[in-house]
Amino acid sequence: RIRGNAMTAMYDQTDRQMEQLRQQMETLMNQAKSLGNRMQVSEVIYQAEIPFQPVIHHLYHLYQRKSNGAHVLSMIAPSEWGRKAPYEHLATVRLLGDHTWEVLEGGV
Repeated sequence: RIRGNAMTAMYDQTDRQMEQLRQQMETLMNQAKSLGNRMQVSEVIYQAEIPFQPVIHHLYHLYQRKSNGAHVLSMIAPSEWGRKAPYEHLATVRLLGDHTWEVLEGGV
């Protein structure tokens, strides 16, 4: 009987540990996916026209020129253009401390 209780306790404990490991792996996979997405967006932004020096943690707006498809990073929000925006708004982004870009709205 003691042996049975010990085995039950062992299985309970190892099941809990396995669940903790599964959750940690899931968290790491989500972080890796997020970093991959930031890298993809960052590649697009760093190839875009940027007529200013971006500041970490500030918000910017990624646009695409309707005429030739080129990307443009701007400080001007879509609502600030007035009636006719010269570009198509793709995303609102923020420059992070590691110099990757986080998409806050929209997508690339």
